[in-house]
Amino acid sequence: MTAKVCVFDLGGVLLEWKPAVLAAQLFDADERELIVQQVLTHTDWARLDRGTMRVAEAVESATARTGLPRTKVASLFDAVPAALAPRPGMVALLERVCARKRATYCLSNMPRFALPAITAHEFWRLFTDAVISSRCGMVKPEARIYRWLLQTNGIDPATAFFVDDRPENIAAARAVGMAGHVFDNTDSCQTALGAAGLL
Repeated sequence: MTAKVCVFDLGGVLLEWKPAVLAAQLFDADERELIVQQVLTHTDWARLDRGTMRVAEAVESATARTGLPRTKVASLFDAVPAALAPRPGMVALLERVCARKRATYCLSNMPRFALPAITAHEFWRLFTDAVISSRCGMVKPEARIYRWLLQTNGIDPATAFFVDDRPENIAAARAVGMAGHVFDNTDSCQTALGAAGLL
């Protein structure tokens, strides 16, 4: 295919997102798995992504579940924006897609509290539009968030190529007519973007 539009996920693609690594940086060895399971991958995180839970509520809920000190739990949330650091190789690919005069979009599950730091990065200005779950109240892999991106931007799904690190999110994109690539590393992503005519 020759795609005209490239849609990028944020965490795990353009940005680092490794919950186990973040937990290891801030917590003792016997607390790390608890933090990953009961905070970073808990259903409350999905509520943050959807925009239906505030950080203060998430901190109180996680403190009650884990039994850890509130200040320690709060420090985890404070550290999240910095942990979502840009991946230089992927940002370079985004820039190359733009240089080919292809439209670029962002489609991401991301809590509101992380957005100010993310939108301050230089690469953010390269997006024609960004659909963020906590802003629209929808999350991947729900079909409606993909349709929202396509319809509000007048994108023909047959011309769009989506890069995401989760297979279920790519499957959902394909179900609405988009092509896609499950991100594993920068080199394989470069190959996929090239094959789609985006580089």
